[in-house]
Amino acid sequence: MEPQIPLWNQKASKSSDKLVIWDYHVICIQIVNQKNTEEGRFSHLIWDLDSSLPFPLPLDQYISETFRLHLPLKSTYKRVLRVIHAPIFLQHFSSNRTHMRDPHGNWIAPPPNYEPIIAQDGSENNLDEYVRIRAADAMTDINALVDGLYSNKYGVLEGEEEMQVVAIDAYVQFKWSYKSFCTPMIPPSVHMIHDASKHMRDQQVEISVEVKL
Repeated sequence: MEPQIPLWNQKASKSSDKLVIWDYHVICIQIVNQKNTEEGRFSHLIWDLDSSLPFPLPLDQYISETFRLHLPLKSTYKRVLRVIHAPIFLQHFSSNRTHMRDPHGNWIAPPPNYEPIIAQDGSENNLDEYVRIRAADAMTDINALVDGLYSNKYGVLEGEEEMQVVAIDAYVQFKWSYKSFCTPMIPPSVHMIHDASKHMRDQQVEISVEVKL
């Protein structure tokens, strides 16, 4: 069964509630030093280029308006998040864009205007490794989860309920700027993530990566 990820307030939606069922989705979560934010209120900001909401958006507001955790969902729509530290992601991720072509080799949507992403080790396409759920990546202990975030090539898995806990714990323990991925996907494409990551890196903002599966 194909993954089905319900997210609200998405630009691609044609419905009034702006619901889209993605096969995967990527966002950027930036942890900002509290002393640099107004009154120190918002330390976690979300960048989602597919969202109809303004961005960056405070984490709590984004979760409330995009995840709609108060709504009862069938188990089919259970959302799992893969969190990857940005420097690790930028070192290992690669995509030759074959996922953007139909069975006949035609583009499903216009490709990005930059070259395909090649990993530092020469890998040309490992997108499926990020989308695939592995039992070894699932951790329940918060310390193991945070440690794995900084050491695992494909990051760690967490439930949507743990998203805030992990982000806050990582910030307190390591004072890292946390990001997930930022992405417009029709169907979802990791390429805009690369643009967002590069922009934030150019601005000297440390980020980490997250894919909703």
